[in-house]
Amino acid sequence: MHVKQEKEKDIIKAAAKVFSENGFHKAKMQTIADTANVGKGTIYEYFKSKNHLFEEMIKYFIISYIDSLQNLIDKSTNLKETLVEIAKFHGEFIRIHIDMWNNLMSNSVDLSENMTKEICSIKEYLLNTVSKLIREYKDKGEIRNNIDEKVFVMSLFGTLNFFYAEGIGVEKRELENIDPIPVIDMLINGIK
Repeated sequence: MHVKQEKEKDIIKAAAKVFSENGFHKAKMQTIADTANVGKGTIYEYFKSKNHLFEEMIKYFIISYIDSLQNLIDKSTNLKETLVEIAKFHGEFIRIHIDMWNNLMSNSVDLSENMTKEICSIKEYLLNTVSKLIREYKDKGEIRNNIDEKVFVMSLFGTLNFFYAEGIGVEKRELENIDPIPVIDMLINGIK
């Protein structure tokens, strides 16, 4: 990876830590710079403002999520095993980012119109990527033909979001003590 890209990535990761701990409004660019081991001016070489940094951070984590998810899907050989792996991966993502999510949800942050459109585009890509996987298993006869792929994918991620947020955020359980298999079984049995 190019040095400039590596530095940008370090700043984004530092920003995620600071935003997670302090929320967007209380986060200071100097704190982000200190956390990233760079000068405050260096941040502005990469990002125009705190809002720009925040939006690029969101984009970075969403794209990383999608890339990792695509790798899981590419290795798919079995519907249930793939969905369980997706669930575990999603749970790990929530575990890593739940503090930032909770902090940000309690402090409204205005996203630019372009960022809002980009997030919608990325969500649509995610929806289409997993829908394609479901279509492949429909074609193999493992899922009923009358199942709407997009509805299934929304049900999957909506259920996983609630399931892991409850287990990690509310019940404070360790991720390894949260078994997604009953959720996946319920969803699969509902589509056979």
